[in-house]
Amino acid sequence: REDFAARANVQGDLAFSGRPSELELSQLELALSQASVRSGSKQSSPFGLRLDGAGIRVRPEAQLEASGPLHLRVSSTKALLPLLLGSPWRDISSTVLDLKALDARGQLQLRGSSMDLRRIDASSGNVRLRGHLSKRSEHTRGAFLLSSGLLNVGVTLSDGDTQVSPFVSDNWLQAPAPISPPPSG
Repeated sequence: REDFAARANVQGDLAFSGRPSELELSQLELALSQASVRSGSKQSSPFGLRLDGAGIRVRPEAQLEASGPLHLRVSSTKALLPLLLGSPWRDISSTVLDLKALDARGQLQLRGSSMDLRRIDASSGNVRLRGHLSKRSEHTRGAFLLSSGLLNVGVTLSDGDTQVSPFVSDNWLQAPAPISPPPSG
């Protein structure tokens, strides 16, 4: 396994209301400045990140439950390319895709070790990603539509398997159906 490290200056602001059995996170602001990520020998350039949420309901019972909208902004998508691509692909990708800041929204639902992230809609420059992701214990599933101009690529994830479908239509990604846990026994 490769070594992984992250470094950043963190500033946060939280505001809760409600009763102890069900709290509403009326304001969530988490900002990272001068952040960098290292994975093995690959290192990102410094970037900023901001995560906002409002109206997230939290039930801190035996299993933590939380649900609500999230908004993520990353100051530079180009800063993260060194983690994914080597030179010269990094420079070519950045220029062709006109990568800029990343703006992403989604709907989070968390219950114990299960997590659903639905209505994901993210864009940076000429690239847009829409989709959903679900994790149930060891099982991860999701579907994403990557678009750039007239080119659409569909990506499905199912328990470690990835399937890429190039040249799909704009309506390839349908509304996600709830994913039930695999049958036991």
